[in-house]
Amino acid sequence: MRNEAVEKIFEHCADVVDKKNTDYGRPDDFYYNFRGAEELGIPMWVGIAVRYQDKYRRLSNAVHQFNTTGKIVMKNETMEDTLIDSINYLALILATYNDWKNEKDEHR
Repeated sequence: MRNEAVEKIFEHCADVVDKKNTDYGRPDDFYYNFRGAEELGIPMWVGIAVRYQDKYRRLSNAVHQFNTTGKIVMKNETMEDTLIDSINYLALILATYNDWKNEKDEHR
């Protein structure tokens, strides 16, 4: 049995990542923004994981705030934005990790 609420969240996340990518990517290279990690000798999936840490820290801070004050105060983005970005970063990590792993396996 599928959860319609979760499916709607995934659809919304896909829309958000596509919209944000118009600012960061290029029409011919979805991952253009993330290739900077490769220029430093770091696999792209690792570079994206580092960026995900920012979202994780923001979420962790919100949970800490809630546990200590009963409130969440986020001034620069909403909790929903943080969660959507986190889902998208994790999906991007998985996609680029799979590409990296497959490429590595092809060269064996």
